[in-house]
Amino acid sequence: MYLHGFLSGPGSFKAAGFSDRLRPLGYDFSTPDLNGSDLRKLTCESQLEIIHQQIGLSSGPVFLLGSSLGALLALHAARQNASVKRLVLMAPALRPTGWVNTGAEFLTEWEKKGVARFFHYGYERDVEVGYGLVESLKRHAWPADQPVPRPTLVLHGLRDQTVPWQESLSLLGPDRDARLMLFESDHSLGSCLGELIAHSLAFLSSDANVAQY
Repeated sequence: MYLHGFLSGPGSFKAAGFSDRLRPLGYDFSTPDLNGSDLRKLTCESQLEIIHQQIGLSSGPVFLLGSSLGALLALHAARQNASVKRLVLMAPALRPTGWVNTGAEFLTEWEKKGVARFFHYGYERDVEVGYGLVESLKRHAWPADQPVPRPTLVLHGLRDQTVPWQESLSLLGPDRDARLMLFESDHSLGSCLGELIAHSLAFLSSDANVAQY
């Protein structure tokens, strides 16, 4: 299952790329739309509800591939659902109150008005997003001392200016089944999609731990 990021959607180029490669190999690949019906009511909780509903439709083990905010949601979904067996996290936005990258003045105005306007890359138009998202992001930030809930492959771009790759280091440790791979790319990881897919397939098709796949 592919989980898209903030201001994206199930038709993103990464989602399409993974779908094109995984479906012919027999994977039951899904890309739920985490935007919901009203972005003014978007929260981490609303997105996790969609994810859990989709997981509930599966009769076998589930692999989650998450991008940016979708990667953070994948961690929480795996922690809450035993059927999730492996995670692939791309440029994970682990503590996204800083990742929103809007500045204190913008956040103050957002809170005051209750909504803020953003360009939505999936919809290709401006949208209004409710401030409830910011409040829920604070509640769902992944603590640096919190281990990954499942074997996890982390893929990050060295030129990521939205979520610096160094933030992914907090997922690693001698007692954590996680591996970080770095690429000469930005936050979108669009310049290395083929490599991302190849490494993800090798990891998902292996029974070894992430360090040995």
